[in-house]
Amino acid sequence: MKKLIILLIIIIFLPLVSGCTLPNKPEQLLPFSHLKDFNMPKDSEFINTIETLNTPEKICNYMENNFMPLENLENDYTPYQMFQIKQGDCADYSCFAAFTANYHNFETYLVYIVLDVPWLETTQAHLFTVYKVGNYYAFSDYSYYTNGFNTISDIINTYTWITHYTIYDSNMNIVETF
Repeated sequence: MKKLIILLIIIIFLPLVSGCTLPNKPEQLLPFSHLKDFNMPKDSEFINTIETLNTPEKICNYMENNFMPLENLENDYTPYQMFQIKQGDCADYSCFAAFTANYHNFETYLVYIVLDVPWLETTQAHLFTVYKVGNYYAFSDYSYYTNGFNTISDIINTYTWITHYTIYDSNMNIVETF
């Protein structure tokens, strides 16, 4: 029951109050496109940290204990910048998580969603990370980790008021869009 309550908080309220700053139009998307060309810096502390975060759960625990959600209107951080600054929006969390999971050979996806929330005057955009873990999918929304889904669509369907979504693979290729 506790897991269900946390999932409801994640999918309904977190994108609305967390300061997601992604554009609402897909053609303006890819503030996280720098992830495609990101290379591991020669910083031993960063490298050692990334090497210890060898599961999606460890990545999310690390982000929960070390990062702070923050509306980030001016910048889109690389995983290394996020590591240094220790705060960011949904795109920054997602890029850090996807890079780290990819480093450990997890199949990952970034999912961009647009939400049309009835009581808000504007649409809201949000980004989260999906991981292929064994025979199932899991996802992280900021540092919250939830697993046990059969498909990425099952994860997307947990969000309400979606008007658009785009799924990107780890190379920023579009896998699916609606």
